[in-house]
Amino acid sequence: MQLKLALAFAVLFACFDIVCAEEAEVRLDRFFKDYLEELFRQQPLQATRLGDHRFDHLLDDLSLNARLGWTAFAGRTLKELPKQVDSTKLSRAGQIDFEIFKHDLETTLWLAENTHPFEEDPRVYGDYINDSIFLLLTQSTRPKETKRGELPRPHGADSARSGVGAGEPAESTSPDPGNGHPTKPRGD
Repeated sequence: MQLKLALAFAVLFACFDIVCAEEAEVRLDRFFKDYLEELFRQQPLQATRLGDHRFDHLLDDLSLNARLGWTAFAGRTLKELPKQVDSTKLSRAGQIDFEIFKHDLETTLWLAENTHPFEEDPRVYGDYINDSIFLLLTQSTRPKETKRGELPRPHGADSARSGVGAGEPAESTSPDPGNGHPTKPRGD
């Protein structure tokens, strides 16, 4: 009888641990999704990079105040994470997710304090310019015609296009890289 009672308590405690772990997993999942939603609102290009195309029509605010806001948000999130999610109640997989998230936030804060790419590395702006167009073309799941229609058109593009292909092509005086002789237009 005592063996059956002990077995019943063991099963009950095991079920309780499973329920607690599932509740903690749900809390971590909700916390992370809320974090991503705010991150994507603040940095829409990051959303596009990660495959969320709801923000494709927006550009990041790269002003100093906005970047300070990104850092403050990461700091608040790191501070709130252990308050919102008890990592000891998570499954092992959940604890790993928790640690990865925590370390990513710590890395974000360290990089913000110790590196200054927006002030010291002009390539960061080239990345923003390039990715804001390139990612729309390569990652979008919309039909090709729709993707092209979303791109901003430079002023005067239509008038420049109307002059292309008019009349006969002129003879080129640039050398052919293969033999060094001037090239002549083909009669297609």
